[in-house]
Amino acid sequence: MSNNLTGYEARFVEPLLKRHECPICLFAMRNPVQTECGHLFCRACMEQVLSSSQSVCPVDKTIVTERMVFPDNACKREILSLLVYCDFITNGCKWKGPLKELEAHSDVCEYRNMQCRQCGQYVSFKSFSAHQGECPMRTTACQYCGREVPLVQMEAHIERVCTEYLRLCPQNCSDKKMTLAQLDAHLNSKTGDCPLAEVPCPFKAFGCIFVSQRQQISTHLDENQILHVYLQANCWKELKEQADKNTTVLDQLNNRMSAVETRMASVQQLGDALEQRIEATDDQRGVTYLSDSGHWPIQTSSLVVPDQLAQMIMQVAALEKKVEEYGRRVPNEFGTSSAVGTGLMAESSQQITLQRLSTIEMKVTELDHGLDRCLSSCLDQELRLQLLERATYDGVLLWKIDDFERRRKEAVDGVTMSL
Repeated sequence: MSNNLTGYEARFVEPLLKRHECPICLFAMRNPVQTECGHLFCRACMEQVLSSSQSVCPVDKTIVTERMVFPDNACKREILSLLVYCDFITNGCKWKGPLKELEAHSDVCEYRNMQCRQCGQYVSFKSFSAHQGECPMRTTACQYCGREVPLVQMEAHIERVCTEYLRLCPQNCSDKKMTLAQLDAHLNSKTGDCPLAEVPCPFKAFGCIFVSQRQQISTHLDENQILHVYLQANCWKELKEQADKNTTVLDQLNNRMSAVETRMASVQQLGDALEQRIEATDDQRGVTYLSDSGHWPIQTSSLVVPDQLAQMIMQVAALEKKVEEYGRRVPNEFGTSSAVGTGLMAESSQQITLQRLSTIEMKVTELDHGLDRCLSSCLDQELRLQLLERATYDGVLLWKIDDFERRRKEAVDGVTMSL
């Protein structure tokens, strides 16, 4: 049967009469209604017509309104009394009865379709219990590890996943059976003992591309000693050249940091001198000049530069300590070594050292820029101080008088003649 928005799409025993068929959906009318022009339609189909911009009868095109439509219960009784077959007749159901009983029968029909939750297949209710016992996706316990696995996946589970199943080496090197963990260790390219496993040459890190069975590796090593020595020498040569470059970079960084320290010392002296001159100027004048706007014409910030310099000096000292440490480590890391494992460690350490050198160089450059800013600030303060020393003001002159209340009282009482 179709949904409640259209007519009945049932299998009728007798061919459906034209007067029982909805002209819109072409199914047996569900809840039929009649228009004033005498035509019958499903209620839902007519509601769609009335909700459109032009509500006219689909048959004769006359205007139709809601007041011109009314239910036809006589036609409804005729349609619901028509004989129909079960919707699941293709599954084997032999039921036949009036249309009004079809929905109730479908809910309890033993041939109705049900979906298996494991495999998703639709089967009839009658055979659903049997299907659950035959479903290929039903879970069952593995006979080796006890894990619940879908039956269709059991073979793959035993061969690839099961940790307790004993299996032979896929290279057929022996008749010994092993668990999955033992097999992985047996076939390991570095630590395994399977003589037929494909493994690379131990000197792969130095550039040897030979790959063969493990039992043939020893022969390869004996026959290619000169090649391996040459590869090692070439590798160490490249590492040594890179180490020399790193040493040169370290020296350059040390020189740059020494220059930064020298410049910072001079800037520190300049900042101290500026601060002393500003304090001396304030002490000599002993007065405060206010312009007409009520603000200083020139603002000083001599204390900012020394604070910035102190912070930068601490950063440079820390960086210098790191550079000295790397300078001691680089020759040790690339001095002497010949083993394959040591070569790999040296190469990794080389990359780390390069990264650290790059970071230090960026920080030194940043300090250089900061030092330039501090020097520029000091020069600006020098200019401000010179302007302050030579400046004259056309504002209000205010004297700074200590203990004003006492001096005023003495002047009023005649003890002293001036403030």
